[in-house]
Amino acid sequence: MNLKTIKKIFDGMIKGMNYYFLDYRVWLPGIYGYLNAIRSLIYKMTINQYFDYFILLCVCANTIVMALEGLVVDQDEILIMENISTIFTFLFLIEAILKLISLGITNYVRDKINIFDTFLVSISLVE
Repeated sequence: MNLKTIKKIFDGMIKGMNYYFLDYRVWLPGIYGYLNAIRSLIYKMTINQYFDYFILLCVCANTIVMALEGLVVDQDEILIMENISTIFTFLFLIEAILKLISLGITNYVRDKINIFDTFLVSISLVE
């Protein structure tokens, strides 16, 4: 056996162990175990491609709503557009909170897009 074969075998073993540990965890008893189980479920939800598609759809719809805000002149329509914008802001806030819970602070901050999203949500909340 050469060094590349041994490395390939160990890489496969580590990959298999990571898969095993991520999908079949043994939780600690008590509240800490329940929190880890919930965090694991949130993680699986936030890395799902359909979650990303839903957020992308919300971003596109929010862009359309923001573009339409300048075109409406009726007070009732302006109020409706502001309410829709508020709903999108809270959807993006929930997304940021779920990602923060599932990834943890250090992994959340490592991705620059998450920092940018949090910055935009913060500005939207202040507005």
